[in-house]
Amino acid sequence: MSKSPFMYVESAINPDTCDDMALQLNTLAPNLDETGNPVRTYLYNDDVIERLEFLLEPILERMCSYYGSQFKCIESFELEWVPSGANINAHSENSELISNKWYKTKNRDFTCVVFLSSGTDNVGDDEYDCLGGKLQFVNYGFGIVPQLGDAICFPSDARFANSTSKVHDGDLIQVRVHITSKVPYIHDITAFPGTYKDWF
Repeated sequence: MSKSPFMYVESAINPDTCDDMALQLNTLAPNLDETGNPVRTYLYNDDVIERLEFLLEPILERMCSYYGSQFKCIESFELEWVPSGANINAHSENSELISNKWYKTKNRDFTCVVFLSSGTDNVGDDEYDCLGGKLQFVNYGFGIVPQLGDAICFPSDARFANSTSKVHDGDLIQVRVHITSKVPYIHDITAFPGTYKDWF
């Protein structure tokens, strides 16, 4: 199997711990857009963030080692709630598209998304937290259905632009962690040959 540019970690956090943290978050009233539709809402809870920092420390260090970098610091923690009816549009984690060209605007080298909810694409499934909510990598042609407690890590640059498909039922809760390395990471695509069919 070819080395993947994505580092996928099963059970990065114990599912029971994920459920416990999700219950600590206020998911009563999502933000709305100008037409009254629900949108991605950022949640804030210092206790949950402190627990996540402790639980994810070995994963984040392993991630930097996987990419041949050295961990410097956590640039930001984003607790995301994607309620029923909402999605996340395609975006880069560290760059902005200006006049059809990507420009790095944030000091982020790697991103790790940890799912605090389980998802499904199958309407017939009985047990799930959300229907939809797939994390999609638009330049690589594949998506990840959220699995409770799992994590996916990837470089933050524009090649890894991603979106989240519409949540049709339930709630998607996830944490998006942005990492800065000691030396800015430059992604070498030749070090990761193949496609997602070779990597997963």
